[in-house]
Amino acid sequence: MDPWLYALCDSNNRVVLQHQGKYQAHVAANAIIVRAKGIPLNMHAWGKYVATVDIASIAQVVFTNPEVTTVGLTEAAAIAKGY
Repeated sequence: MDPWLYALCDSNNRVVLQHQGKYQAHVAANAIIVRAKGIPLNMHAWGKYVATVDIASIAQVVFTNPEVTTVGLTEAAAIAKGY
């Protein structure tokens, strides 16, 4: 088995938000369970064993009245990436 290490929440300095920490914990738990069974992981983006969300589409909110939220790339960033 390949060497591996999991860093979650504040320790990986990706996105220091509670809901992202829970997401990272679910991804890590899925990967640990599958590795313990000796099953190879499918590491494609947006898969069950890769924390893609905290790189590609982090939910954000600005507390205003009315509320404003964002998820994912801006229109300009999406066009620049060819989406």
